[in-house]
Amino acid sequence: MHRILLAFRAFFNLLFHGALSDATMTELGLSRRAAGTMKAAASPKAAASPAAAAPTVKVTDGALQILSILQRDSRLIDFIMEDISACSDDQVGAAVRGLHDQSREALGRYVTLAPVIDSVEGTYAKTPGGDPTAV
Repeated sequence: MHRILLAFRAFFNLLFHGALSDATMTELGLSRRAAGTMKAAASPKAAASPAAAAPTVKVTDGALQILSILQRDSRLIDFIMEDISACSDDQVGAAVRGLHDQSREALGRYVTLAPVIDSVEGTYAKTPGGDPTAV
């Protein structure tokens, strides 16, 4: 109940005063920025910085996006985290069949899969660095 009252207080502070009151800030565990920090962030020199304008993309972002799609569309993580030791093989098979179909549809909808190297498996190919590796 306390959190609901705190949410209403924060909402109406922002609505009528444009800022949170000191009491609300303290209760939320927040602190105000120093005036110099706010001015530096608002200056045109800081806004024109190319590093701040372009968001950084991590290598793991794509993997997390695929994982979240599979969770949303087929509940993959829920199935993996569930204890299935008490279930019979028929029950697990039925669950996996539905999971497999939903996962395949989700991947087909959002991902275009193609081979990285179009050659016969087990043959050698040259990498851009020049070192031959088995495919």
